[in-house]
Parts: sequence; C-alpha cells; structure tokens
Amino acid sequence: MNSGLSWTLLALPVVPAASALVLALCGGALLKKNLYNVVGGLATLAAGISFVLALFLIPAGLLGTGTSVTLDLGSWIATESFYAGLKLNADSVGTLMVLLVTFFGFLITGYSVGYMRNDREQGRFFASLNLFVASMLVLVLADNLVLIFLGWEGVGLCSYLLIGHYWNERGKDQDVPLAAFRAFFVNRIGDLLFLLGVFFLFAAFGTISLSELSARAASPHGFGVMFAGREWMAVLAAFLLLGGAFAKSAQAPLHVWLADAMAGPTPVSALIHAATMVTAGIYLVMRLDWLFLAVPQARFLIAVCALVTLVVGAFMALTQNDIKKILAYSTLSNLALMFLALAAGSSRAAMLHLFGHAFFKALLFLSAGSVIFSAHHEQDARKLGGVLKSLPVTRAAFWIGCIGGAGLIPYLSAGFFTKEAVLESVREATFNGFGLGVSGHVLYWIVLGVESLSALYLFRLLGYLNGESREKTAQVTDHSAHHGAHGAHDHAHDHHAPHESSPAIRLVLIVLSVAAPLFAWLSGTPKLTAWVTGGLGEWEPMQWAHVAPFLVLNIVLAGVTYVVFSAVSRREAVLSALGSLRWGGRGPLDRKFWFDDLYAAVIVLPLKVIAWVLRLVVENVFIGLLHLAGLIGRGASRLLRRQQTGYAHHYAAAILLFLTAAAWILLWRRG
Repeated sequence: MNSGLSWTLLALPVVPAASALVLALCGGALLKKNLYNVVGGLATLAAGISFVLALFLIPAGLLGTGTSVTLDLGSWIATESFYAGLKLNADSVGTLMVLLVTFFGFLITGYSVGYMRNDREQGRFFASLNLFVASMLVLVLADNLVLIFLGWEGVGLCSYLLIGHYWNERGKDQDVPLAAFRAFFVNRIGDLLFLLGVFFLFAAFGTISLSELSARAASPHGFGVMFAGREWMAVLAAFLLLGGAFAKSAQAPLHVWLADAMAGPTPVSALIHAATMVTAGIYLVMRLDWLFLAVPQARFLIAVCALVTLVVGAFMALTQNDIKKILAYSTLSNLALMFLALAAGSSRAAMLHLFGHAFFKALLFLSAGSVIFSAHHEQDARKLGGVLKSLPVTRAAFWIGCIGGAGLIPYLSAGFFTKEAVLESVREATFNGFGLGVSGHVLYWIVLGVESLSALYLFRLLGYLNGESREKTAQVTDHSAHHGAHGAHDHAHDHHAPHESSPAIRLVLIVLSVAAPLFAWLSGTPKLTAWVTGGLGEWEPMQWAHVAPFLVLNIVLAGVTYVVFSAVSRREAVLSALGSLRWGGRGPLDRKFWFDDLYAAVIVLPLKVIAWVLRLVVENVFIGLLHLAGLIGRGASRLLRRQQTGYAHHYAAAILLFLTAAAWILLWRRG
C-alpha cells in the first residue's frame, strides 16, 4: 500500500488536534483583538483539511480492491502478556465513517462561525469542537480496543465541555452545568463497563486487536477455536461492551442524558446527535458483530432495549414543545432503529440508516439553529408561529429535513430507503435469548407503528413554525434577559422580525439541502447502496407492494398533522379537545416513562444514604477520635508541665531514678 496514503491516516486526527491546541492557547488573545472570524476560520480550515484528506482514502478503501489502508507506529502499551499498538486501520467501513465524521464536522464547524460569531468564549468552543472531531477520528480509525477507548474518552470529554459551554446559565427550565454533568456521569458508567469488557475480551482471546479478532472469527471453525473453554468470559465481555455502547449511543436505560445535551449551543446538538458521538456505540457493535453473533442473548438484549428506546423516544417527541428536545427524542428513536438492525444481524441496514439519519438530522438541527438564532434564542415552538415565512432558505431546509426524517418520499427522503432496510431486516429475523423467542414479524409491526409517529411529531413542529402566528404581527419577543449569560448573544440581534443574517448558516443549509436528497437517491440505487454500506451485506430488492400502503398512510398522517397545526384555530381546538380528556396527568409522558424516578431510587437515593452514613461516621467517629487525641495530648502536656519545677535537686533525682532503672533492666536482660 502507498506509504503516503498510510500517513494520511495519522494526519486526519492530527490536523484538528493541532488546531485545537492552538485555539486553546491563543484563542483568548485573538478574541481580545476582535479577530473573531480568525478563530472560527482556523477551526473550519482544520476540519476542511481533514475532509480533503479523507477523500484520498476513497480509491483504496471503497473503490479499490477492498484492502485496508494501515499505519503501524509501533507499540504503545506492551508487557509480557499484553500488547496494544498505535495502529490505525481504514477498511471500507472505516473509510465511510471517516468521510461521515469529517464531512459533517467540516460543515457544522463552518456553520458555527455564523452561529457563534458574537460569543466571547469562541476560543474554548472551537478548540473543543476540533478536539471532538480529532477524537472521533481516532475512535473510528483505531485497530485495537484500547486505542478506541482513547478516542471514546476524548469525545466524552469534549461533549461535556460543549454541552456545558454556557456554564453560568442556570434557570427553572434549564440548568446547563447539571445537564453537562449528567451527560458526563452517565457516559462514565458506560466507560467503566467498556473497560471491563475489554479486560474480559483480552482474558478470553489474548488480544484486543480488531483486525486480528475478525480474522480469527472468519477462519474455518473460528468460533469453536476462539470460544473453547472461555465461553463465560466471551459472554461477559459481550454484555459489558454492550453497556458501553448503550451509554454512548443513548439506549435505554442509559439514554437519559441525551435530551439534557440540548443545553449546549445548537451546532453542538447537531454534531453530537447527527453523525458523531451517538453513532460511536453503533460502530463498536458493528465492529464486534462476530462476538454478538456468537452470543444470541446479547442480541436479544439489544432488541429489547432498542424497542424500549424506540417507544420512549417517539412518544416523548410527541409531547415536547422545545424545538431541540423534539429532535433529541427523535434521535433516540432513530438510534434504536440502528440497534434493531444490529440485533437482527444486518450491519448493512444499520450502516445505511446511520448515514441517512446523519443527513436528515443534521439538516433538522441546523435548520432549528437558524430559527433559534434568528428568533433571539426562543426555542418554544408555540411562540414561533410563522417564523419560517421570513426565513426562505431555512424553510426549504426544514421541509427537506422533515420529509427525510419521516421517510415520506422515495428518492427525495434521506430516511425512506434506510428505514425500510431496517424494517425488512427486523421482519426476516428471529430474536432468541434467555429461553425466550420473539418472531421478527411481531417486532416488525410494533416498529412500523411506532415509527409512523415520526410523521406526527415532525410535521406538528413544521406546522407550528411554518403556519399562522398566534400574534397578529410576525415579531418575536426578545429574550435577552433570559439569555444574559450568553454574553454578546444579547446584542447580536435587534427587535425586528426574524431574518437570515448569517451567510455561513445559509451556505451550510444549502449544501445539506442538496446533499440529503442526493443521498436519498443514492440509497435507493442497489449498486450504489452496496458501495455506501461498505460491502456489509447483499442488497435486498424493495417490496413496493408491501411498502406502498404504509407510505400512503404516513403521507396522510403528515399532511393532516401539518394542516391542523399550521392554523391557530384548528390546533387550539384539537389541543383543547385533547386537554379535556382524562389522561391521569399523562402518566408516563409527564414522568419520562419513570426512568428518572428509577435512577433516583436505584442510584441517587442509595448514594444519599451512603453519604449520610459517612457523614455520621466522620462527624461522630473520626471527629471523636480527633477530640480524644486532643484530650490525651492536653493531659500529657499538663503532666509534663508539672515536672518542670526549676529545682536542680528535682532534676538530679529524676536522672538518678532513670539511670537506676536502666541499669536494672540491662542486668535483668543479661541474667
């Protein structure tokens, strides 16, 4: 393989990492000189260079012979029995992931130049953004699980920094530091499970190299040789690694951090929720597919947790009014679809939907960011009636994103063929584990019904934003008092009607508005789909007679929902009728399906009890011991002080007694 191409693998993460270092050290100085565009421009340039470098991998990784591009920099951690090398590897799947990360990283960083143009802490923001891209590239290029963990921790750290960017903003509706901490804490749970899984995988197979493990699994009688006498270790490793994947890709019960991540700037939401961090767990399971194939119980658990996540995400999205939270819960459902495809044994369908979701969800988040930016940081859809009418580029992008997310129009919707691929994989599979068995046909109908809700919540949102305004004028109330913590954001806007004021935002939305339908066409072409999925499986022809009725039903649902919510009178009548029903407080929807209550009972309450007991121990035992030591010290000092009389004959008598006692002890020991 061309050595220059191999060194490209190293340059891919190094360029944004170097930019992150420069911005972290010098970003503040540049901002003091009002060089705001220089800070964002440098970050965008670094991400763009990585994207250009990624393009050089296409001939070898995707269009070539299928051989991998590798770079081995020698040992990193080496003992007599353990070895983890600094080896990077880009096969067809790795190349696809690199293209995905760099393309969306470049676009979102460029978008952020416009969105964050008046932020006083741009240096920290763009440094974290570049480091995020670099960490994600390390994760997808690493050839062993320890190096993957390095990138895994990097994206976790950067997500904490980016979610908590507005670190001094606390309010009734949103507590940014708490949201960042919650995301960090849940992911640390997953990281612990990931590390334990790596240890058990090494104990079972003696290596943590992905290429070596895959080669052994693909060899004749590979599973029989690999698992002989170590089945329990392999099974335990599979479940532990799955826990790490669930935390990173927000699957129940470790999904609770994803909606809180909306506390960060909107470009961060697009980066985390579209194509990067949340796909890391899916990528890990995809890479270890041979392991989960040999452990059907793990696949069964994937299916159960993904189904729960699908239901939670879809129903919660229906009840939200915050634009970003609607899209966040939508992300939960789409990630669940990818895991369902993996549980069904179809990495091809999971990879295809991973790409489709990246296009339409990035488009939706960035369009939402344009609305929020133009409307003075208002995020409540009920207060943004008709806002899209004054944002033509954003309006077109939002329509394309909603059509893609709901999977409505073949060859135009980025999510249509990808969702159908997932549904077909589920329908043809059988899920067995723990002595239980579920037919794929049963899950298929459940998934199909729940996924149809995407047409409702997306076009409900679109109806609000593109329909009539509750006010007679199209103006939106300025919320500078609420967003005072955003610093210069407050004076970045005036009190006029929303308008698209940032060329960077418009340009990125135009690019994605073209790219999303292009991918939609690509995903519906059999030969090109095989290329997109990196040879992960054979193309299965679409059964149009089976799909058409449900497609028509979803289009009707979307149309009716849009018509109802685009008119103030109609939506208020419907909402009033729904409000008059006896929902019992909406039960699970108001309580977020009781997952927060579960965490409070299982984790928070025991920790509080432990803290209370420890406080009692500290206050009563340790402090008591300290008081006792003080009393002993004071008593001893008083006793010694009394011996200091100042009379020479007293001291002479003491010395005589001491010498007599010493002589007696020596004679006694000698005798």
